[in-house]
Amino acid sequence: MTPDQLDIPINVLSRCDQEALVRLAKVQSRNPNLELSEMEQRVAAAIRRHDGTDPVAAADIVAVTGLSDRAVRNIVRDLVIEHGLPIGSCCACDRPGFFWISDPEELKKAADRHVRFGIVNILRGRRLYRYNKDELIGQVEAALE
Repeated sequence: MTPDQLDIPINVLSRCDQEALVRLAKVQSRNPNLELSEMEQRVAAAIRRHDGTDPVAAADIVAVTGLSDRAVRNIVRDLVIEHGLPIGSCCACDRPGFFWISDPEELKKAADRHVRFGIVNILRGRRLYRYNKDELIGQVEAALE
């Protein structure tokens, strides 16, 4: 809901009221071909209330939604990848959890973290293959003989 929908001029609302209205507004997918499910909407709304200084723990979202920890994490992944929502995560901070990215610096940090994580996973996969392929290929050849 926006001030326009309430017929209240924006300059009449305090900064706090303006921010509260933005948080109450329905979260929408940034992907024009998709809409958020009710559960995605609930998870996104829970995260939207938190910034990088006050992330919400997955356990807190589990308590509010009744979903499993894995389901919450899968929904957050889909909100970022499929819907393009600006959700960051913090696992090395004092209070791990998810938060709504609200400034360019947070966005850059979150994007860089994902790129580094992706590179590490690619390297891990290559090493796994390189160090184990000869032994496993030998097993396949022996099974075929």
